[in-house]
Amino acid sequence: MRQISVNFLMRLHRFAIESGDEDELSLKDAVLYEATLEYIAQKANMYSNIFDQAAFLLYSIAFHHPFVQGNKRTAFLSVEIILKEWTTDVPPSEINEMVCQTATGKISEEEVREWLKKSYRKMIKDSEV
Repeated sequence: MRQISVNFLMRLHRFAIESGDEDELSLKDAVLYEATLEYIAQKANMYSNIFDQAAFLLYSIAFHHPFVQGNKRTAFLSVEIILKEWTTDVPPSEINEMVCQTATGKISEEEVREWLKKSYRKMIKDSEV
């Protein structure tokens, strides 16, 4: 399991902002709710299952908006890092729709977890082929 810290989440957020529109660059360290960010980092470390941890991070960052801008991108980037040994064939448009529905409260954390479990599969390593 990956240990999650506020610093780790801030680095993800910086990357998300820097890879976005140039007019957002001034917001790369802009935290809207510092206490929410600390809570998310702390609680994420309580999970012992990577899908539980990934779902919590995606849901919490997208829905609770701890950053001024880039919450949805940061939320999904956290999933990609947590599930780094897993892959998906889900089209980007479907991923975007799921993250947007999460951000607006139309999808629960449990539904995010089930979507992730259904959508990701373990990558086969060359040594396993």
